[in-house]
Amino acid sequence: MSCLRPSSLLCIAAFFLTATAGAAETYHYQPEAVTLNGQVSVQTFDGPPGYGDGPDDQQVKVAVLELDSPITVVPSAGVDINDPDAQEEDNVTDMQVLNPDNIDLPEGCYALSGTLMHQVNADHYTPVLLQLKSASAASTCH
Repeated sequence: MSCLRPSSLLCIAAFFLTATAGAAETYHYQPEAVTLNGQVSVQTFDGPPGYGDGPDDQQVKVAVLELDSPITVVPSAGVDINDPDAQEEDNVTDMQVLNPDNIDLPEGCYALSGTLMHQVNADHYTPVLLQLKSASAASTCH
């Protein structure tokens, strides 16, 4: 059995440090509360009736949070395998903001708090959505 030279050990250590340095932060779907930072913008998507399949489709404007850095979203403990929230999503960079309480949210930099859910129907335009509970302005983003 041969021993590794110190220079080999340094290369191995540098590889593992580099591989983990860029790892995305991991969050869970609802009911876990999260706070995410980024730029809120209004984006236009194809809506009903065909959601992109026909010329008569409505153009729907929705709030989208463009995250400061990518995240991974994983199922919460005990979620049923058939639940949409059982789907892991990696490298999430943006998400639709659901705003049931109609919180004032003009375009800009924010720290948004709420819960995450997976896309369930055609009115959900990103794989992961944030159900907004509160918003506070952030001085910088991206």
